[in-house]
Amino acid sequence: MAQASAPKADNQPNQQKEVTVAAEILNKYAGVYRLDENFQVTISVENNKLYALAPGDQEKTEFTATSATKFYMKGSGAEIEFVEENGQRFLLVKMQQVMKLTKIS
Repeated sequence: MAQASAPKADNQPNQQKEVTVAAEILNKYAGVYRLDENFQVTISVENNKLYALAPGDQEKTEFTATSATKFYMKGSGAEIEFVEENGQRFLLVKMQQVMKLTKIS
C-alpha cells in the first residue's frame, strides 16, 4: 500500500505545494477566456501573481501555482489549469465540474 506524500491541514483539505512560476510564463496566460457568449473570465498578472476576475465578482481572486500550468485558490476547492491544443490556449476550471474556456484575447 502506497504511503500518502504529505499530511493535509485540517482546515484546508486541498492544500497544495506552492511553486514559483516565471513572469514570462504567467504573462502568456493573461487574457480573456470565454466559456460561452454570457460567461468570460479575465486572467491578469500583478506582482508576479496570477488573478482571475469572473462575472459578478467584486474583486480579483488570487491563484497560487502548484506547477507551471496548474493553480489553486486557497481556502476553496477551485483549481485552474492552462492547456494548449493545436496552438489555441484554454483554461480548465475545476470546481464541482470541469469547465473549458477558450482564450479569446
